[in-house]
Amino acid sequence: MTRFYERMRDAEKGINRGFFITPEELDRRKPDLITRVFQGIPGLSVQFPPGRDGRRDKVVYGPLRTGPGGDRCAMTIYLDGLRVFPTLGGGAGTRVDDSLDTLVIPTDVAAIEIYPYPVDAPPQYQSLNGRCGVILLWTK
Repeated sequence: MTRFYERMRDAEKGINRGFFITPEELDRRKPDLITRVFQGIPGLSVQFPPGRDGRRDKVVYGPLRTGPGGDRCAMTIYLDGLRVFPTLGGGAGTRVDDSLDTLVIPTDVAAIEIYPYPVDAPPQYQSLNGRCGVILLWTK
């Protein structure tokens, strides 16, 4: 959490650009699903991915467009510093976008950092392809 507060102070000084959801804000909002926290963050949208026939599996999309059809880029999500979405590998029979709402219980989350554009994320969380934004979830 120390790094969370350092990066939040840096953002207040204009050193980086991110959105920070503090423990107090999470306690005030009391979301029933973690994906509800991302509603209202500029540039983000939470949607069911195409072809998922109404299951609960929602993906958090960032503002950047990728691909020839202008598809939105799915945010890269880290939980306590470990990348969880999209998962690495993705071999036969594995899914790269299992439900974040299933994996993360909102009452277990201490703080959240959101970087809609990959260049704004802390260097250790920037992906090699640099295409999608980053969400950092920190648990209690």
